[in-house]
Amino acid sequence: MNIKTKLLLTTFAAAVALVFTPYAVKAQGANPGVTDKGQESVSVAIDGFCPVCVLSGKKNKGNDHFVTEYNGKIYKFAGMKQQKEFLEDPEKYVADLDAKYKALK
Repeated sequence: MNIKTKLLLTTFAAAVALVFTPYAVKAQGANPGVTDKGQESVSVAIDGFCPVCVLSGKKNKGNDHFVTEYNGKIYKFAGMKQQKEFLEDPEKYVADLDAKYKALK
């Protein structure tokens, strides 16, 4: 492999890391949900549906690649866009989320 190819691959890898790292970080105020003894487990909120979609009146299943833990619950998102929206203001989405989800059933 020549030096130009190595430089191109390194640049690409760095760009990918910069783009996707913020979405792997938990929302501010997240509770890990596991005690020091590992006795408490974290539950998946609203049966794994995307909270951003539920708020807009749609029932889209969340994707396992776009997951955030917030206040002791796991939230799955339809995509990166929805996860980013949630992370900007999680309380906007979690307030009365269960009631909104039940209304869609």
